[in-house]
Amino acid sequence: MEFLWLEGQTEEARQSACVRCEGLEEPRPGDMTPLFRCQECFGGDNLCLGCCLDRHHAQPLHVVEKWNGLFFEKTSLMTMGMRVQLGHGSGKCSNPMLAPKSFTVLHTNGIHLVAVDYFLRASWYPMTVHYPATCATLQLLRHFHGLSLCSKVSAHEYYLNMERMTDNVRVVLPKAHTGRGNVEGGIDATGTGDLAIQCLACPQLGVNLPANWRSSEPALRHVNHNIFLYTLFVSVDANFCLKNHLRSKEHPTPGLHTGHVYFIPQDSYNEHILKHVSQADISSCSGFSALSHTDSKSNMGLRYTGVGMCVCMHHEMIRPSGVGNLQKGEQYCNMDFIVLSAISGTPVQSLMVIYNIACQCKVNFAKRMVELPPHLHIPSSVTLDFAIPKCHCPAHQTECQTPHSLNLKPGAGRTDGEGIERDWSMINPAANSTKEMAPGTRHDTLDDLFGYHNWQKTVGLDQSEHIIKLRLVEEERQEEQLSLTDRVETMVGFLTNALVLEESQYVVSYNSITAELMAS
Repeated sequence: MEFLWLEGQTEEARQSACVRCEGLEEPRPGDMTPLFRCQECFGGDNLCLGCCLDRHHAQPLHVVEKWNGLFFEKTSLMTMGMRVQLGHGSGKCSNPMLAPKSFTVLHTNGIHLVAVDYFLRASWYPMTVHYPATCATLQLLRHFHGLSLCSKVSAHEYYLNMERMTDNVRVVLPKAHTGRGNVEGGIDATGTGDLAIQCLACPQLGVNLPANWRSSEPALRHVNHNIFLYTLFVSVDANFCLKNHLRSKEHPTPGLHTGHVYFIPQDSYNEHILKHVSQADISSCSGFSALSHTDSKSNMGLRYTGVGMCVCMHHEMIRPSGVGNLQKGEQYCNMDFIVLSAISGTPVQSLMVIYNIACQCKVNFAKRMVELPPHLHIPSSVTLDFAIPKCHCPAHQTECQTPHSLNLKPGAGRTDGEGIERDWSMINPAANSTKEMAPGTRHDTLDDLFGYHNWQKTVGLDQSEHIIKLRLVEEERQEEQLSLTDRVETMVGFLTNALVLEESQYVVSYNSITAELMAS
């Protein structure tokens, strides 16, 4: 609740009172409505425009927000009218050099646009000697230097972090941003996976599927042609890099939101795993031997040997409650529970599971599903199909390839099914740090990383490879349409002229023959 309180105005601001103006002997000219607040200054007071500018005369790189009537949105001191005079202390330059209209400053709290009047003396390091338009503070350079020595971070990675701080999505506040403080029961009423960032393009009731989608006439009329609209495509895989050492007990160090985001609830999951302790690893066909040694993976001194994960195939976003720990190897009991948890409650007409050993996983899948909790069972009305990712498919036996080829699956399009492998490349760098963590801390850290990944995918959906290709295809289609229209118009004009000429010649010939006949 305190986090939600911080998102709104203070009591004084709601009464249209600026706390600094009240202490002035003479009223300040202009609007004194307290619409501004600073994220950096202590206290979080809401100030009027004049007081906010006065307070930040010597702090031009603070992050300021403005109340728009509904919430605080980011603004800048430059937008508010502040100009920064550099090199003369608190005085003004009698002959200032012309500076760019907006000057880019890289600082430890983000990237800023500042109006300056000319700066090395002010500890701002210019990017160029002549007519600079960008600079970095010496504080930032020292900060980067220390990090590069201790953590070997690259300049590019450091800059990406500054971008995130400039427009921070605040994934560290999932409970507040999913409205937990605005519902009855609050955090205690949070359900499984409720705090996860879901894929906006996957089928979601009330988002991109109407409430009556099953019985609606368009759905019934086009179900065979647009089956992909009502199909959930998920990809599953195991990762043995994200292991965890047996350092502490799980109960004294629980996760703060384990089970509410991407990791599945541990109690029901562990209870199911204990029933299948002696279960062998998933076997694979002889043509694909990459998993034939999973049973030989040592779990000596390890709490978990890795994780299993389920993502949406098309957009590579991690499914809510779609991640589970592996105790040893890649067993049916683990992977079945993870897949069914990730798709639980999703309203779809059909489901396609892409797995590098789908040819083995689908055998007796229905029988194994009966042993899981009832709420994880796939409804009988849902059509279930399995496929193998395109890069893995050629390694299988010949008889496995055709029935499981994504090239032959309705609605799959040209997706390769290997998106989860690309997700691992983003997650694996966290393996060294998380393997020594307590189980609860590890869950929270990885959940935060998964949320960051999903958010980056969400804001980049309109720039995804599929969308870019679709735009290019549409542009080419329009060009071809215009070209075809021009050709048709040219052809019609040519044929029209030819027909008119032929008809006129026919009329002349007809009239000539008629005249000769009349004369004779």
